[in-house]
Amino acid sequence: MQDMAYGKRLLPSVVDEQSKADPERVIYSYSTAADPSKGFRDVTTRAFANAVNKMALLLMASLGNPSDFEVIGYIGPSDIRFAILALAAMKTGYVMLFNSPRNSLDGHINVTTQSSCKIWAVPDPRPAMVDDILDARQMRTVLIPDLDHLLNDECVEVYRYKKTFSEAIKDPVLVLHTSGSTGFPKPITWTHETLAIFDKHHDLPPIEGKSTLITDWASDERMIYSGLPHFHAAGAFFHIGAVFFYGLRIAFGPASVPINTHIISNVLESRNDFQGVIVAPAILEEIAGLPEYLVKLRNLRFVAYAGGALHYAAGTTISKICRVDNCIGSTEGAMYAVLVADPDDWQYFHYHDDSGFEFEQVSENIFEQVSVFDTEKPKYHTFHVTFPDQKKISTKDRYTRHPTKTGRWLYRGRADDIIVLSNGEKFNPTDMEANIAGHPAVRSAIITGQGRFQISALIELLEPTANPVKLETVTDSLQATIEEANRVAPAHARLQPGFIIFAHPSKPFVRAAKGTVIRAATSRMYEYELSRLYESSDVAVMSEVNCIDIHDPESTSSSLLSLVEKLIGKPIKPRDDMFAAGLDSLLVFQITQSLNASIPPTRQSSQLSNTLVYANPTVEQLANAFFKIVRSEDNSDQTDDSNIHAIEDVVTKYTSNLPRMSKFGLNGGIYDDLLHDTTHIIHNQWPVNFNWSLSSFEPHIAGVRNLVDFTAQSQHNASIFFVSSIATVENNVSNKPVPEAPVTDLSCASMGYGSSKLAAELVLQAAGEQSKIVSSVCRVGQIAGPIGSERGQWNPKEWLPTIIATSAFMAKIPSTLAGLDICSWVPVDIVANIILELADIIQNPNLGPPVPPMTTTPVYHLQNSHGVPWSTLLPQVQQRIGQNLQTVSWDEWISALEESRRDANQIGKNPGLPLLDFYQNLTRARDSGKPQVILDLTNAMRDSRSLREMLPVNDLWMERWMHQWGYRNQVE
Repeated sequence: MQDMAYGKRLLPSVVDEQSKADPERVIYSYSTAADPSKGFRDVTTRAFANAVNKMALLLMASLGNPSDFEVIGYIGPSDIRFAILALAAMKTGYVMLFNSPRNSLDGHINVTTQSSCKIWAVPDPRPAMVDDILDARQMRTVLIPDLDHLLNDECVEVYRYKKTFSEAIKDPVLVLHTSGSTGFPKPITWTHETLAIFDKHHDLPPIEGKSTLITDWASDERMIYSGLPHFHAAGAFFHIGAVFFYGLRIAFGPASVPINTHIISNVLESRNDFQGVIVAPAILEEIAGLPEYLVKLRNLRFVAYAGGALHYAAGTTISKICRVDNCIGSTEGAMYAVLVADPDDWQYFHYHDDSGFEFEQVSENIFEQVSVFDTEKPKYHTFHVTFPDQKKISTKDRYTRHPTKTGRWLYRGRADDIIVLSNGEKFNPTDMEANIAGHPAVRSAIITGQGRFQISALIELLEPTANPVKLETVTDSLQATIEEANRVAPAHARLQPGFIIFAHPSKPFVRAAKGTVIRAATSRMYEYELSRLYESSDVAVMSEVNCIDIHDPESTSSSLLSLVEKLIGKPIKPRDDMFAAGLDSLLVFQITQSLNASIPPTRQSSQLSNTLVYANPTVEQLANAFFKIVRSEDNSDQTDDSNIHAIEDVVTKYTSNLPRMSKFGLNGGIYDDLLHDTTHIIHNQWPVNFNWSLSSFEPHIAGVRNLVDFTAQSQHNASIFFVSSIATVENNVSNKPVPEAPVTDLSCASMGYGSSKLAAELVLQAAGEQSKIVSSVCRVGQIAGPIGSERGQWNPKEWLPTIIATSAFMAKIPSTLAGLDICSWVPVDIVANIILELADIIQNPNLGPPVPPMTTTPVYHLQNSHGVPWSTLLPQVQQRIGQNLQTVSWDEWISALEESRRDANQIGKNPGLPLLDFYQNLTRARDSGKPQVILDLTNAMRDSRSLREMLPVNDLWMERWMHQWGYRNQVE
């Protein structure tokens, strides 16, 4: 008999003991079909222990005796084979590595290499990425039977685990990995000691009458539904450790269907023996916004979440129905000892007094969570096991304390030094800092730029100096180092010449006792110098713009080419597309300023706009257009109004009998495999840039023709589902909804983006009429950020996020949105569901309601059927921005933005300036009486359940989007 004291138990022994003591106790229950209402299968302790023994015998028969805890990698369906494999490996002396299927191939290889994984367990069914991993890294394989085989009634001999606790405590038992949010995921090895510390939480006494979460859950025999991934640390603890150390009984939804609100709703409807659910916060946030799902939580004792923060509004809504439990832990530190929170404090972590954590103040009311490894006190986390050579560890998690109650801490984010530029782009500066610090003359470097239009560098030399000559010499020697750092940095985060400050000898960097630079304190110390740097750089942009030689067309083209090459940082040819070469909206703005500054005073009757640059995307075109403006009497930048002819020309080009185009750049074998296997093509890859001209989109229209050629040869007559845009009918002047039908009036399309999408639609229409290619078109309205996931965000460079960022910058927010005031937006995750439903309807009409005869290329529209005015969302935006924000008319807001353009100090800082032309066009459209485009949704509503059930845009959605953009609730 093994020592059964808490904290001294070995998991394999506990499994065998429980299978003897209570063999018929149900510990797991899982849905046997995609629809949970079809039934569940219960798994008893005896059946589970027998499955573990089967797997142990299989591993030994297939692999033989392990040498020094060999690691076996695994990615598989979301079922209890994870638990079976983990226990079988522990018994036999192997160690399972659970990889996240969301890793990139490079991430998988990095984890397997670092963990010395040379064996891979291949399940039935076999995940697609397994072949890629095995192709990239040679490993032995072992085939894993399906779950029904492992759980059948065939009894096998017990594979005994014979080690004592003292013999096994340091043995590895499982390898998981970190999230990889700041680089490749890193493997973390758990030992029996890791699991034993989790078991020892039994010994923690109640505080203020409150038990730890895990012991509270264990006090109720009813089931807990888990939507946590098995490969995640929380999943491993709850699905394995908590089941056998605490007696939890866990239910799972269908393994073949990703966790979603529909599944949870169906699970809760299908049985009434649940005490609670534990899922990711994004799921609860979606439930909180759906009253029909929210009501199904009323019979639960609690809902719990792990893996991230739950938005305040969602948590508060749910807390009125049942208790909300806030779980926390980490791969390195295991599950943290937190107590059941007071109902009104659900968002606070109530750490147990003996949790092993301390909170060190890092700024006013901000504390960082640390642990000092005191050998005299019991430990209820595992950082000392993961990092045995360290005496103190910081979790890098930051908190604020409860205003009145001790021991309660509100999570406020990570200490990771992510820089967010004024345009919303994010950048982790650590690699660039390390590259610069590697220069032999440099001691340390700090990259700054929070809220600025571009980054800058603070550099401390090994031999600090204020001598201008010496600093110039060092600057020259740094050029190659900075070029290399820029080469691997994202385009928005490259260090430009002149954006460097050297530390003065009298102001060395602020350092901690261990010698590391304290970034915030050092940046504050150089705040004056940094402000002057950015101010002078803004002025430099203005003073440097007068550089276009307009003596003749050749000199205009030559000087403009030099300017463009300087801005994008690489040579291009006069006929190259500048945007394909890296020109962005900020650089377009600078070019426009240069063009305006180069117009002779006698011809400066009006300012050129960014539209001129977008309409002429090559240096040759732009130089010719600009020279004509300068030398003509008309100083207008109006472009040729032959957009209709341009669309007709490009459609003719890509519907003529051209030679067959390249095979997507693939070798013949792969291309032939695709021809043989492909049944559906969903084409959604298209640059979203409303400033580009039609010619800049031509490579993408050519891509549509490539797909037509492909489908014409495909074995299954693959259908093409093309995601188009409302921009194809943006100039529609009717007050009636635009019908779901092909466009016959080419003037309906907007310039550039809309015209390119319309051209693609017409290519597909012609392909259907001439070659019977099966395709469909889905014109999508405004796609918003996700509402059902913590990952992703509404692109902060788009028009609405930019309005909000600009409003925060100017302290003025518009009360209306001109011609876009009715918000019929669709969250991107709902868009994905709708598109999948519509794409299936086209190829498999029997899946949906009866479908009337379609045209060769049927058209769908995708837009929220419940449009709401901007004014209903404005209070949530104002609350999140959290400053004295003045609500003004649209015209007053535009005037403030135009005034900002005339202030040299605001160029590059005001995020709305690159989109000023777009916003001015909204004003012109409104003033002309042009109605906001409304789409007819008859076909799409008929064929998409997700579209029919979609809610209007609401406060909860707006709150989530604001959170994704980095605006924190100022009222909380």
